[in-house]
Amino acid sequence: MSQHHYIESMLDRFNMSDCNPVRTPFPQGFEALPATDEEGQIAKEFRYREIVGSLLYLSTIARPDISHAIGTLCRSMSKWNSKHIAAAEHILRYVKGTNTLALTFKRSVNSDPMGFADADWAVDQSNSRSTTGYLFSSFGGLICWKSRLQPTVAMSTTEAEYIASSDATRQAIWLPNLLPDISFGQSLPLVIYNDNQGCIALIVNDPENHEETKHIRIRYHSLQEKVVEFKTISLVHIASENSLADLLTKYIPRDKFIQLRDGLHLQNLS
Repeated sequence: MSQHHYIESMLDRFNMSDCNPVRTPFPQGFEALPATDEEGQIAKEFRYREIVGSLLYLSTIARPDISHAIGTLCRSMSKWNSKHIAAAEHILRYVKGTNTLALTFKRSVNSDPMGFADADWAVDQSNSRSTTGYLFSSFGGLICWKSRLQPTVAMSTTEAEYIASSDATRQAIWLPNLLPDISFGQSLPLVIYNDNQGCIALIVNDPENHEETKHIRIRYHSLQEKVVEFKTISLVHIASENSLADLLTKYIPRDKFIQLRDGLHLQNLS
């Protein structure tokens, strides 16, 4: 699945066809702080919404590697400043240098979906909310992914990971409805990898952790039901450096970013 021609037309539309490419989608040290009224007035003429909307479409269709970066910029759609503009142009330069990357699938690879879930705790500077990231692969390629700001404030890293894993579980419940439509089944339990041991312990030993979980909304507790009672989901620990969902939650240095991106089976078709 390639969006090569879409990227070329997008770059031409925003006069970035001759820009210098970069190797990561986000500039190091960028903070998505709200613009002041004065900054917003100065920057309002820039086609920020158009660029972010175009990149959002690209990230949704075929480029999970830019999902976190563009999701961060989406938080400033009502008011932006020069830093947001520079970050948007940085993403355009990144897709310029990677416009031949495409999602690939292999029929010979197991069709059973496999997931990764992660969270970056209290990362938003304006409201202390965490970022959820999850992805699922099948036939050796990604079939769905998500990077989003959590709707509530998590009290700890473990709670943020718990919420992220719960969101991933809701997606996992839907996947068995998809595979039969393309003549493939799925064996259970569906595995979701998470790099937080505390999150896994919280799910398996919930009665022992009641004081730590009673404030969490009921909608997230269905995760424990699927893991412990129904056994349709298996939450498995994975080392942080191997968690592909890291790409969807935080800024990652270049070499590590490229290593994780390769794990998404985005291949260069040039």
